[in-house]
Order: sequence, then C-alpha cells, then structure tokens
Amino acid sequence: MSNSEESEIKDVIFKYAWALDTRDWAALAEVFTPDARGEFSDPGYGDQDMGTILRLFQEGAETGPIRQWQHFVTNQLITHREGDRARIKAFFTCAWRFDDHQQQPRNEVAMVGGIYENDLLRTVNGWRIAVLRATTWWDHGGKEVMPEWRYLGRGPLFG
Repeated sequence: MSNSEESEIKDVIFKYAWALDTRDWAALAEVFTPDARGEFSDPGYGDQDMGTILRLFQEGAETGPIRQWQHFVTNQLITHREGDRARIKAFFTCAWRFDDHQQQPRNEVAMVGGIYENDLLRTVNGWRIAVLRATTWWDHGGKEVMPEWRYLGRGPLFG
C-alpha cells in the first residue's frame, strides 16, 4: 500500500470527527457509504443504519444536553486491506460540555474514551465508512455534571 493510499484511508476518520465536531451534517454524511451501518456500545445508538444515527446526532446537537463536543483520534492502525476494502482501528477521546439549554451555559465537562474499528470501502468518490464501530472503554464526569445522565451497559446514553 502506498503512503498516499494509507493517508487517504486514515483521513476518513479525521473527516468524520471534524464534520461531527463542527456539526457539518452534509460533510458528515459524505464520509459514509449509502448503506453504512453503525455499531455502538452505547445502547442509545446500538446497531442501526447510519441514516438513523446521523439523525440522532443532529437531534441531540439541537435539543440534547451536550452543548459542544470535541473528538481526539489517535493511534490509527490499518489492520486489513484487500482490494477495495480496508479495516482501521483508532483510539478516541471525546470531551463534552453540558448545557441545559437555558440562557447561561453550565460549562461542565465530561469525557469518554474508547476505540473505533471501522470497515471502509473504496468508492468512485474515494474511501468511505461502510461500518462504523465505536466501543466506549471509559467515561469520566457524566454523573457529576448531569444527575439525569443514565448508564445502560458500558456506555452513556445521550439525551
């Protein structure tokens, strides 16, 4: 695999994080194949088609308790590459700033971390995510900054 191709594959997860964090919903949709699926350890999302998950992300951004978020993606490793398919793993950490949608933000922060393990497909428009897997390994501060924060299984349930 060439350095250029490796960079193209790794850039997909950065594009995902950048679009999600800036709430650029059109750019976010472009990182996925039309039939993409998401598999989340968070039972609030679970295993669903990405269209549903993208809608939940957008609704959560508009009305949910998390006012801002910022993803940090590190240690990317392409674990499989065959033809037009690839699998990539990466660690993520995400900081969330909570708000109750009143006039003044609460400025309280929680963090979550885990691993992405994504299946990618090369399309005529470049590499796209066919399956996004996000497994939460740890979280910090959720219950302290938001008493109504609910935990089901391993990950926090948004909203």
